[in-house]
Amino acid sequence: MEKSKLKAATMHANVEVVEFLGEGAWHYAWKVKKGSDKLVLRIPKDIAYGKPVPFNEEALKAEYGGTELYYRSVNKAVGGAAPEFFKFHVSTELAYTLETYGGEQIDLHSTTEATAFQIGKEIGEIHRKTEEVPHGLDGFGYLTWSEEKGLRGR
Repeated sequence: MEKSKLKAATMHANVEVVEFLGEGAWHYAWKVKKGSDKLVLRIPKDIAYGKPVPFNEEALKAEYGGTELYYRSVNKAVGGAAPEFFKFHVSTELAYTLETYGGEQIDLHSTTEATAFQIGKEIGEIHRKTEEVPHGLDGFGYLTWSEEKGLRGR
């Protein structure tokens, strides 16, 4: 990960890095602060699964716009069930997301069967309620983004 991308993203988002959280297949993630708010800054990788990831504005805006819509829909269904804050920036020079920090992860290895069952039940309830929230998009299926039509189903 280029330190210049992290510096550019933190300056653009006006945040202060607290700690490196880790990396997934497609992004690096940092816990950051903006005032008293704890957030997560994610920056896309240049290489994923051993292959270069070329910049693709439409794909990034579809992915991040879909995430924003999903979080908003989940929170309409069950307040606070998804990050309350989600913003993203996509340009040829810089791409990142910024969202509410959800806290420490659950240690699934030490979770009892009863607790795991309860967690699954609560997550299922959130999904069922979210499915009832109208999304307001045209089309269906995978999401795409274009300058002319914005976010929509393929």
